[in-house]
Amino acid sequence: DDANSSKYEAMGRMMAASVFCLCPAGDTCTTSRFVTTIAAGCIPVVLCDKLQGPFGSRAGSHLQPVPYESFWIKYPTADFVKRPAGLLEFLRAMSAAEIAHRQEALAANREQVLLQISGAQAGTRLLEDVADCVEVNAGMAHSFALRAA
Repeated sequence: DDANSSKYEAMGRMMAASVFCLCPAGDTCTTSRFVTTIAAGCIPVVLCDKLQGPFGSRAGSHLQPVPYESFWIKYPTADFVKRPAGLLEFLRAMSAAEIAHRQEALAANREQVLLQISGAQAGTRLLEDVADCVEVNAGMAHSFALRAA
């Protein structure tokens, strides 16, 4: 029913047919573009130096971090701003074997990040991440209360 649905469907087909998808930062490093890229099976090309990726990346988390570095490409933001064509040259120079390795790693880890696919573990990981955050923050609040006393 959405008047823009055909535009989004076309974009999804284009992303699914692409090897690399650009994921620049938005208001924060983690944007819907990042998750949409993973859903499309396209190798994320991240333009945000501080992005660690969701789930288990915070200090004190009991979750195993998703091995984003095995499939994403993080291109230094300053290099991109200084010379955008350098990114294109970098991607074109990547070997077919490395691209295949990253695509395999992406496929193997999609269920760790996405909510709406068969075998998805992201919902559980999200709840566990929230629980970790609450536990860590409660511990910090307790430490602060002890120091203040």
